[in-house]
Amino acid sequence: MIKIKIKRILWLGIVFISLGSFSQASMPVLQTVCGTEDGGGISYSYCIQQLPGTTSKDAVLYLHGQGGSEYEWQNSPFAETVYSQWGQAAPAVITISYGKTWLLAEKNSSSLSGLFEHFTQIALPALEAKLPFHPAHLILMGASMGGFNASQLYLKRPDLFSRIVLACPAIITFSPQAKDLEVGAYVARTGADRYYVDRALEMFSAFYPDTAAWSNAAPVDLASKMVTAQFPPVYVSCGDVDQYGFFEGAKAFADAVAKNGASSQWKLVPGPHCSFDVNGVASFVVPPTGQ
Repeated sequence: MIKIKIKRILWLGIVFISLGSFSQASMPVLQTVCGTEDGGGISYSYCIQQLPGTTSKDAVLYLHGQGGSEYEWQNSPFAETVYSQWGQAAPAVITISYGKTWLLAEKNSSSLSGLFEHFTQIALPALEAKLPFHPAHLILMGASMGGFNASQLYLKRPDLFSRIVLACPAIITFSPQAKDLEVGAYVARTGADRYYVDRALEMFSAFYPDTAAWSNAAPVDLASKMVTAQFPPVYVSCGDVDQYGFFEGAKAFADAVAKNGASSQWKLVPGPHCSFDVNGVASFVVPPTGQ
């Protein structure tokens, strides 16, 4: 069994959420089933959450931030707002976790890599099979670290999903192996905190140990080369004073998608990491028409 562990890395999870306005509705009671699987020699945990009586046959796959877990969805401060908008059209939500820190890196020289193959070939099919229905639409949502992971799935397996949400995604515009001068210029340009940036680079370097590995994952570069008009719609939102500076990469990603003709929405909101437009996300996932 492979255990994914990285020490001394700052949490890239959800620490702040920009809601616009809070709903006064209370969080509904969800039917929740959680468990742990050991498929292909790699252990992962999951939860499947459904609103009793929902009319939806869709499902959301939610990828958590660093330091989170398969329980992050139902424990998140944005869940009440999302469900108040969704109402009885609420889709099922699938969460998965390989631990507190994991990136969907395709197999490379790092012993931590290979989760992309495991996720797409083993974990995702197994999780979909646990649903009581075959999803009419599978919607992908990732927050922070999970937003980076969602970008990898969007770029490399767009056929799997009908819509994609990148919420405060951990997207950088340079290699984890970048020289100090380039990192310093990024910090000066974005107003990011160098301490946080260095911790993020430590995480990326653990999964992408060289420039060849990173070139196969760099979200902005790949979006510029790989996205076509046939890619599913994507919604990207980030805070304007993210201490990691992720808003620069998030916007560049959204712009690259739009430039290549795919549907792309970008929403910058006031706030630090991990701020994003929750109301916009809720409407994007489940449009008011229910279509």
